[in-house]
Amino acid sequence: MKYFRLFCLISLFLLILPLINADTTNMTLKVNQPRNFKGISITLLDLGIKGSAYLKVNDVEGKLSLQGKWEINGIEIRLGEVFYTAEKEDRQVNLIIKQLADCLINEDCKDDNPCTNDVCNNGKCYHEMLSGCVLEDKCLSTGEVVLIKNLTYFCKDNRLETQKPIKIKCSNNYECESNYCDKVCKSKKEIKSLGGEEMAPMWILIVFSSLFLIDGILYIIFPNAKRKFLYKFIKGNNIFFRIIGSIAIVIGLLLIIWALT
Repeated sequence: MKYFRLFCLISLFLLILPLINADTTNMTLKVNQPRNFKGISITLLDLGIKGSAYLKVNDVEGKLSLQGKWEINGIEIRLGEVFYTAEKEDRQVNLIIKQLADCLINEDCKDDNPCTNDVCNNGKCYHEMLSGCVLEDKCLSTGEVVLIKNLTYFCKDNRLETQKPIKIKCSNNYECESNYCDKVCKSKKEIKSLGGEEMAPMWILIVFSSLFLIDGILYIIFPNAKRKFLYKFIKGNNIFFRIIGSIAIVIGLLLIIWALT
């Protein structure tokens, strides 16, 4: 029983040992060769005969004994092994550095939310919410539309919503399946029937196609007149001009159908 208890204590100690040292960092320094720890410059100036170390942290100089500790700029520094030699440039020391502040650099504040701006300020983390929606490891911008499992979603007010069918209230085009919003979602046919400036290209297309139709009919009914009018540019008999008229009518009809659908 005695040995079993001892075994349990040793096992428990081995389990918690990594946790005790998890928040510390070992750093080896040589004289006048500064190293950086999360934006903090640490330099070994010299070693004392009795094992003390003269350090410089950023612009602050200090002395650290074997059993002492130095708390500065959000970190704690302790001495590990000290290697004292007769030649100053060969002296080195092993430092044990522990972070005391919640953060030292912005990377310490990273969370799992891609729609936050993570900033470290005076040792504290601040997470500023950005305008967008979280989708896996991406932050979608407001108004962005994505396809998820055969459904289309839009990003608004920091959340994803499914696009709306026609006759549902809306504020923006991207909220609608048809991508047309006029207080409510409307179909493309409804939008085209409204006319107005944004429909000007459609009316121009209808007028243009109507000219094709009229001209094609004239080619078929009055081929002689067309032939005389275009004699200097195009030579051909009545059948040739009637074929041109038929092609023009087909093109005109196709353009009208395209404009109205």
